Amino acid sequence: MNVFHPLSTVRLGSLSEVCTAQVQVQGGSQNGISRFLRLPRGSEQGTLGTSKITCAYDVYCCGKLFLELITGNRGISAANNSNTEDWMANLLPYIVPDNKKLILSILDPSLIIDDHLLNKVWKVAFVAKACLSPKPSDRPQMPRLVTALKQNIAESFTNYGKMLVQPNVRIFSFSELKVATRNLESDTILGKGEYGTVYQGWLDVKSKSNSNGGSVVAVKKLHSTEILRFHKWKLSVNLLGRLSHPNLLKFLGYCWDKKELLLVYEFMQLRSLENLLFGRDSAVQPLPWDIRLKISIGAARGLSFLHALERQGFFGQKRKGQGFYKHFQPSNILLDGSYNAKISGFGVAYIDPPELVEGAHPYYYLRGKYVYAAPQYVPPTRSNDLYVDNDVYGFGVILMEMLTGVSAKAGRQPRFGIESRNLESIMDPRLDGKYASEAAAQIVQLALKCIQILPEDRPSMKEVVDTLERIEFTNEGPYIAS
Repeated sequence: MNVFHPLSTVRLGSLSEVCTAQVQVQGGSQNGISRFLRLPRGSEQGTLGTSKITCAYDVYCCGKLFLELITGNRGISAANNSNTEDWMANLLPYIVPDNKKLILSILDPSLIIDDHLLNKVWKVAFVAKACLSPKPSDRPQMPRLVTALKQNIAESFTNYGKMLVQPNVRIFSFSELKVATRNLESDTILGKGEYGTVYQGWLDVKSKSNSNGGSVVAVKKLHSTEILRFHKWKLSVNLLGRLSHPNLLKFLGYCWDKKELLLVYEFMQLRSLENLLFGRDSAVQPLPWDIRLKISIGAARGLSFLHALERQGFFGQKRKGQGFYKHFQPSNILLDGSYNAKISGFGVAYIDPPELVEGAHPYYYLRGKYVYAAPQYVPPTRSNDLYVDNDVYGFGVILMEMLTGVSAKAGRQPRFGIESRNLESIMDPRLDGKYASEAAAQIVQLALKCIQILPEDRPSMKEVVDTLERIEFTNEGPYIAS
């Protein structure tokens, strides 16, 4: 019987409420967390009762409780003695970033765990290890701990995405989409890309209560060359309609009347990362550090989900490990009003990839290579010869752009001279020094791994996600995402 999941949800949910209250209430005669757990007061260096010492001890108590949940040793956290310290010291070496299965050695043997739940347990264990840092100043502060708890609970229900049993795809009429976009007027254009032009539209929806409503959508009108290909991948459109993940752009439907081909997607209020990171409009404000990290994690999760489906053969690919992008770039990362990232553009490019020909897309082609494509893939390589490691390479270039604020399309080499310069000199000056240095340094190293010359030296997107999530939690600072 699997008891960890409901137990962790209930206990962590309660702790989250207590932690939130502790953040909101200043002062007090007793530690909030220790009172909730009925634990004795701590005896750490400093004056008990002061804000920083109290919070640090509360976080320490949380770490003890998390180890209880993982190991099944209930109540041991109430004992404040050397035996408890020894018990914890023996457990912590099994909690490492590069080997999640090692934690099975200390896991409650009565638990039945699948791969997804193992990932959840590992995250709780890693939080516990951070909470139990010997130096109080190295422990995460309570607001960050609250966020970690809530995210871990939420992920239990979203399960990182799923495949719908039936495709949720609607076939639109051309007249319907003409009305939605005001006859494809130029003032409704959101952007122009490699495969077509994207318009903003409004779809009227009549509910069962007969009250009129509607929703904003994005309508992509494909170029005429793509219409000729449509019969080859029409059946595959239904596959896109079965994808459901919080970091994938939702495909709503299409229109094909033999003369026009239009694809309909959910509308993203903040448009693309490219616009926000490199836009020259005076209304575009520099992205803060915490938002850049949040976007990076979201985009990585979306790519990781696609790669997981590819490994399962969901797309019916001819080759194992076939990739989704010839150049994964900032314009493929769209953002809603809360800066949640959703990746786009993988459908058309994956289902019927065009040939990479020198000069075909000069906007992405500089000095004999595509700036977001790995060195192995240069003209006349075909897109269907690209592999998932090429997606990883493109993501690494985007990480570099997020750090430096410099577009790869400006003609700079992907490494941006990072290896020969100090961190401060390469960071985006628009951040005005407001970033967590340790986190930034680790992301630099991750980006460099992603753009390694040899494909086998690059990490998988799953490893990228794990690394970014670990960086987000363990490198807390005043500018890390909350």
